[in-house]
Formats: sequence, C-alpha cells, structure tokens
Amino acid sequence: MNSTIFNFRPLKRAAKYGQVHAAKLIVITFVMGSLLPFSFFILTHFVKSDTIHSLALDTIDDSPRVIFLGSSHVNTNIDPREMPGKVSLLGLPNADYQDLLRILQLSLDRGAKPSLLVLEWIASSLLRGPTEERAMTLRFSYGLSPILDLKTCLKNPNHCLRDRLYVLYQWRFIPTALIDDNFRPLSAGEELIPGFERINNTMDASEAMATSVDRLKTLDAQLDRDAQAKNLQALAQIVSIAQGMKIPLNILKTPLHRELRAILPHYFAMPRPHAIAQFPLFDFTEWEGETDGQFADHDHLNASGARAFSQVLAKRIYSSRMGTEGVIEK
Repeated sequence: MNSTIFNFRPLKRAAKYGQVHAAKLIVITFVMGSLLPFSFFILTHFVKSDTIHSLALDTIDDSPRVIFLGSSHVNTNIDPREMPGKVSLLGLPNADYQDLLRILQLSLDRGAKPSLLVLEWIASSLLRGPTEERAMTLRFSYGLSPILDLKTCLKNPNHCLRDRLYVLYQWRFIPTALIDDNFRPLSAGEELIPGFERINNTMDASEAMATSVDRLKTLDAQLDRDAQAKNLQALAQIVSIAQGMKIPLNILKTPLHRELRAILPHYFAMPRPHAIAQFPLFDFTEWEGETDGQFADHDHLNASGARAFSQVLAKRIYSSRMGTEGVIEK
C-alpha cells in the first residue's frame, strides 16, 4: 500500500476521527448491552405498574370463587363488593372466545378452582376476526410479555397511560391531577378492586350514539367466517374444561342501553351456539337501571350502575345456585 496516501492530512484526520468514533460506538454498545437487562427489570417491576386485569389474575388462588369471564363489560359492569364470596373479574376489551379461552387457562395455571364460571355471551365475541391490536391488548392487560408490553405502550400510548396511571393513583403513587376524571375513585380512601374498572362519568346521549355507530362499523369490518369457526371451537373447549373440572357454568348477557338495542345489526339476535345452549342463561340485555344516569355509554355502566346491577345479579346467581337453575332471567 502506498504510504504517501496517509501522509495526506485530510485523510489522516478522517482516519483518526473514524477510529475515535468507532471506539465510542463500541463503548456505548457495551454499556447499553450491559444495562439492557436492568432496564427491563426497571420496566417490569418499577415503572410498569400492574394493570387491573393482571392484578385480578395475580390474586387468584385455590380457594373457591366465582369467575366472570368476558369482555370489558365484565370489568365495568360488575362490582365484586356487591357479590357474595370471592369473585374474580377476568375481562378483556373486545375479547373473542379464543382470547377468553386463553385467559381461563391462565387462571387455571394459577391454581384457580372456581365454584362457578359465569361466561358472557355476546355475538360479537363469536364473529369478530383476530386483530393485532387486540392480541397486543391481551398481552398488555395480563402482563404476558414486557417486550410486547412496551411495544403496545408505544403504539397505543393513551390506553397504556390511562390503565397504568389509574392503578398507580389507586396505590397513591401519583397525584390526582394526572388522572382523567372518569377514572378517579369515588373517595380518596377507596381501595383498589382487582379487575374492576370504576367509571364515574354519566352517559352523554349524542356522544354515546356517535361512539356506538363507529364501533359497529369497526365490528362490521372485522367479521370473519374463519374466525367464527375457531371461536366456536374455543367456546366448546371452555365448556369442556368446565365440565371436566365439574365447574357449574352460567351464561350472562350484560345490559345494553335501549338506544343501542335499536341499532344493533341482525346478527346480535342470533341464538346461543349449541355448545352453551343447555346452560342457565342470565339475560340482562334489557336491564335499564334506575335511570339513564347509571350508564357510562351504551353498553358500559358507571360506578353507580355497576353497584345496582351487581346487587340484582348477585340475587339471581344465588337463587340459581340454590336450585332454580335453568331459568332464563330477564
């Protein structure tokens, strides 16, 4: 090699610059690589609070309890404090039955021995096709992967921050000012209820209608025949698990506001699939509460509504357990 090339000062300076920055890059890479495991430890144990969903899963043990399994309706519409005995709310926004099968299996892996399984029946959970967003929501809500959890937070920061801040506030780690009014507790001393997402706002009729119309359009775009077959299989597996473990199974339909019932697509009226047709049904679709003021939107109750509905539901479940099973409740 001709050494005169490197006597050319600009080239010598460029070579020296490259060597220095290459060395810096090696040091930075080494340091970051060393800190990466610690960073994930921080993420999963300090920065990332548990969600209300994963807390519901974490509090499960082998003591008898009623497990409610379903969509976000389970988390918002049922107040465990109004139910007799131990209750676990295992819900997921926009869940299909494949999601619910996974969540049930997670609870059984934790040693759950349900005295009763109450499964939500809603046509959208049967007909909805898979989406990446919902798969990530499942992993996020139940803390299945810190890496994917971080990815979810980056992709959907509003959902991530709302859930995290809500629980952090419940544990008194952050001030009230950082929490949206809808998710503040009713009183400063009220305890955290794993699985229960308390909503304090009252439904605005025009806003609720716009939201419902938009959600129904999204659902129409997600309808999937292949997914329906897989969801039927998942539903049959849920029933098989319950029967194999001798867990009584009840089916639940949660309240829908009359304005939503008036615009629902025809498939929402489809009969229960054969797999769950023989089990007791508690149909509260037309439960209106004491006033419209107990709805947060067309299909979610606020804290007042959840309290009132749970008191009625508790009586129905108790009477069913006392020997009047098989009655269709309205």
